[in-house]
Amino acid sequence: MINKYRNITAAIALASVSFAITSCGGGETPATPDDSKKEIEKIDKDASDKVGTPPEQLTFQIGGEFFTIPSPVQTAFLVKEEGAAFNSELLNAADN
Repeated sequence: MINKYRNITAAIALASVSFAITSCGGGETPATPDDSKKEIEKIDKDASDKVGTPPEQLTFQIGGEFFTIPSPVQTAFLVKEEGAAFNSELLNAADN
């Protein structure tokens, strides 16, 4: 009976040591800013390959210049940047 517990204890100890040794990372060098930039460019390229370019209807031409419709975030930053005053009368009614 004692041999059985000794074998189980030895197996658990061996498994724990093996797990501890193999779970430790190592050999990898820390990422440099150039590596991060390359990774971001790769992700951007992969995303644009999957999604494609924005539809042409989001880009229009006025007076020989091309314009795109700004995103809601860009619009919010523009309003904040310009310091426009908030007017609650322009909001849509809650019951609508």
